[in-house]
Amino acid sequence: MEWLWPWIQVLCFLVLTDLLWTLPISKEQWPRLEDMELAEGYLRRFYHMSPSSGPRPRNRRATSALGEKIREMQGFFSLKQTGRLDLQTLSVMRKHRCGVPDVENYSFNPDQIKWKNHTITYRIDQYTPDLTQEEVDTSFRLALKVWSDAAPLKFIKVNHDKADIILSFAKKTHGDFFPFDGPKGVLAHAFEPGEDMGGDVHFDEDEIWTMGYNLFTVAAHELGHSLGLSHSKDPSSLMYPNYNYYNGAQYTLPRDDALGIQALYGKPVRKQDPPNLPKKCDPNFSVDAVAVFGQEIVFFKNRTTWTTYWNRLREGPSSTYLPSINSPVDAAYDIPAHGVAYVFTGNGQSDRLKGLTEASQHDRARFETECCFKEPLDLNYSPASKLSHFMQEAHKAHWHLAVLIVCFHRVPNAVKVLCVSGPKYWVVRQLKMKSHFGSIYDYGFPARVRHIDAAVHISEYGKTFFFIGRDYYR
Repeated sequence: MEWLWPWIQVLCFLVLTDLLWTLPISKEQWPRLEDMELAEGYLRRFYHMSPSSGPRPRNRRATSALGEKIREMQGFFSLKQTGRLDLQTLSVMRKHRCGVPDVENYSFNPDQIKWKNHTITYRIDQYTPDLTQEEVDTSFRLALKVWSDAAPLKFIKVNHDKADIILSFAKKTHGDFFPFDGPKGVLAHAFEPGEDMGGDVHFDEDEIWTMGYNLFTVAAHELGHSLGLSHSKDPSSLMYPNYNYYNGAQYTLPRDDALGIQALYGKPVRKQDPPNLPKKCDPNFSVDAVAVFGQEIVFFKNRTTWTTYWNRLREGPSSTYLPSINSPVDAAYDIPAHGVAYVFTGNGQSDRLKGLTEASQHDRARFETECCFKEPLDLNYSPASKLSHFMQEAHKAHWHLAVLIVCFHRVPNAVKVLCVSGPKYWVVRQLKMKSHFGSIYDYGFPARVRHIDAAVHISEYGKTFFFIGRDYYR
């Protein structure tokens, strides 16, 4: 009988094990019904789990599918991948988060993951009553700045319907097949770049947008999606699905997010140091060009501009006065009768600024720059194109140039342009350039004058001014 004793022990163990498996599971071990509903809703929304027939899995296959999705979610959040709804997993599921799925196949435009242009427009379609419009505008502006500081992006606020990104606050069902869930839970969601709703950001109006829910952080995260970024597994990342709240004025984009946005749009362009303003009292001071634009007399020096209007002198970067001009100005002149101004830059090329004489200081930036020629030897028959050809050759020879214009008011469309280089000058009269040139000394300039820095004719006074260093002749 001794040989039966081991088999009796094995049989007792199997019976005891079977009894243990048939005992009811305690409430602490089996997830509650509301926990199962929370988990299923969470996994369907953020991990594309197929909906089951009820709140609990009814068969082994459903149980296996649920476990796989739980493990996938646990892996994304760096949790222990048990496949069970433990307390740590449920705690993550209950946190406030973004409404965009954590998996990457949520794209509506799989062929377009970024904006084609680096200048992106946005519009605020609907404000929240929880904050003032100024507070909302500031939060969005700071959120956009986070991304424009890390990549060569420029954001422009507009009021028309064709904005690339539209930001709005809405409740529950709001027309995009992704209804909000009320207070807490999902705070906002966004769409990746594309047409129609692409790039748009929606914020849940059922939330109380105060210091409790930092609008800046939520907006900065969602705008990352609007620019083409997915969620990050790095808990310190701005693109982590669960929100962490930051101070917008002092926030710096983490490395993980910076690398992501730069992979799409490149590294930011290094900002040039602001130009040193020339010292007007410097004994060696001279101007590069002088022109009359409408009612303003404009002086150019390097990248700085001075404008005089009604005895008021304004000083600032040339890019502020003429945003399209990026190089130092060699010469410029304006034809008020034609509504056209010509600006010659350091490369010998000219830009034609249409409508500049009618433009105010505020509107000037809206005018487009149009180059008036393409090839130096294939010229349009106009004084500007002939001058441009001449100035390109002069630029190669390192000559200093000055241009002035005289309009004959008695003769329609009659224009005479005098181009000065060193001690010589050339004349363009209407569409013909004279074949000969003259000497500035024929006009009484002293022998010590080796070149003229700038020249301008002010028809209002009937005077012509020649600028040489800090002096001028008229």
